[in-house]
Amino acid sequence: MARRILIASGKGGVGKTTISAGLGEMLAELGASVCVVDFDFALNNLDLALGVEGKIVYDLYDYLSGRCKLRQALTQVSEKGNFYFLSTNKVSFDCYDEDQIKETIMKLSAIFDYLIFDCSAGLSPAFKLGVQLASEAFIVVCPSIFSLKDASIVKNYLISQNQKDIGLIINRIRGDLVACGQMLNEKQIEDILQTHVVGVIPESDGCITNGNLTTVCESSEAMRCALKSFAQNVMYGKTLVFDYLSKYRGLIGKIRAKIKKGA
Repeated sequence: MARRILIASGKGGVGKTTISAGLGEMLAELGASVCVVDFDFALNNLDLALGVEGKIVYDLYDYLSGRCKLRQALTQVSEKGNFYFLSTNKVSFDCYDEDQIKETIMKLSAIFDYLIFDCSAGLSPAFKLGVQLASEAFIVVCPSIFSLKDASIVKNYLISQNQKDIGLIINRIRGDLVACGQMLNEKQIEDILQTHVVGVIPESDGCITNGNLTTVCESSEAMRCALKSFAQNVMYGKTLVFDYLSKYRGLIGKIRAKIKKGA
C-alpha cells in the first residue's frame, strides 16, 4: 500500500507544485515507484514542472469516462519507468464523482510506493478530498507572516480531520537574509507553527531562469541537494536539513551576504 502524501498550503504561490514535482523526482531517483497526482483540478502547471507538457494523451477524466484504461491515463516521467504523473487538467473538480476518484486512488495505491497529491491552496473541495485520502500531509510555507498565518489555518483543519502525521516544508528561504537577521529561520518557523520541519528549500535564481528548460531538480545544484535531503527525510525518517547558510558563514560569508542582500 502506497504512502499517500498531501502537499498543501494556506497561501497560493508558495511553491507546492515545485515541491510536489521535486519530491516525486528525487523519491524515484532513490528507487521508489512514484505517481504525482494533480489535485488542483483544471488549473495546475504540474505537467510543466515535471517536463511532460505535450506528452499527456489521457487524464483522470478520460479514465473515469471509460475512454481509456488506468495505465493509459498515466504519463511516464522517468525513463526508468518508476515515475508517473496523473493529470486532471481537462475539467473542473465539479465534473468529477468523488467516490470514483477515491476508488482510483486506492487502485493506484496498490501499484506504487508513493502517491503525491499536489493540491490547490486553501480549503478547497479538492483539498478536502485529498485530506480524506492522504496518509500524511506536508504544508508548504514561505518565511513570511502571511504564509505562516494561512498555514496555521490549514494545519488546524488537518488536525480536525484526525491527520496526525503533519510536517512543514519551508520554501524560498534566503540564506543572506537569515544570516543578517532579516528573515525567519527554520527553527523560528517550527516554533511558531509547532510543527516539525521536514525540508528546507532555498530561493534559487536557477529555478526561475532555467524553469522553462529543465525539470525542477535540474534547475540548480542547491535546489537538487535540498530536495534530495527532503526526499531522504521522507523515505528514511531522517531529520536532515539542507545547509542553506553554509556560504554565508565567516568573514567572507558575511561580506557575501551583504552583497547578495544589496543586489
